[in-house]
Amino acid sequence: MTKPVTGKLLDRLQQQNVDVPLSILLMRTERLREVDRAVANRSITILRAENESWVSTEPLDEALQHVFTEYAIIVSTDLLPVDSFCIHNLMEPLLKGDDIIATRGAIVAEQDIPQYDAYRYEETAHDPLKFVCFQMQVWDIHPLKNSGSHGVRWCSRIQQEGQIAHVGSARMVGRPKATNASFEDIFRTHWSNYPIPVTNAIRMTIQETLQDWEAIRDKNVSDPAPMYVRAAIVRTAENFGKTELGRIIRGG
Repeated sequence: MTKPVTGKLLDRLQQQNVDVPLSILLMRTERLREVDRAVANRSITILRAENESWVSTEPLDEALQHVFTEYAIIVSTDLLPVDSFCIHNLMEPLLKGDDIIATRGAIVAEQDIPQYDAYRYEETAHDPLKFVCFQMQVWDIHPLKNSGSHGVRWCSRIQQEGQIAHVGSARMVGRPKATNASFEDIFRTHWSNYPIPVTNAIRMTIQETLQDWEAIRDKNVSDPAPMYVRAAIVRTAENFGKTELGRIIRGG
């Protein structure tokens, strides 16, 4: 879900150390004169979505028709650049490698996020369109339309023209929708139209918890025990919420 454009985001983007002309596209949901005035002083294109809709490819394509720079960047408004070299680092592979036609940056959790929630947020397969830079000539060949509402299919299509580089040094920070959610809240918000058997829930919980523990161990956290416990609780709630038992408890 998109969020209102903040002055903090605009300031962080204006402070970016970039050596080449480019266009930055954001998605906004609100009409505020002060935002309009702030945007007018920056090289940023603002896209507006009615009724806080999901980012869709149609308005992005419409906006990209008015981009005349060699490169374009799409940034989700729920993210903030970590530093003033975020955009520079994102573009660097494009400027150095002839076979690189697009780059994706890293999305990390804000520092005050509980460790396990931060781990899950960073492990999430974020929509590529949340933070991506690409050559406009690639978009000319492969516009976003017919790629669904997310960027995964589009990224697959454009790889016909070259490579997409993942740039770990180009980092944006964001926040999960919920942190420290209770077992009950997680249980009630995870459901399936086709409930899974309890035996499957047990198997999936064990498998996913062990995978979490392995990933947590690889991070060399100073005190991993609370994350281990939280992983078991969250995975249990998520999987058992999808069972017939979960449907009965929710009264659905």
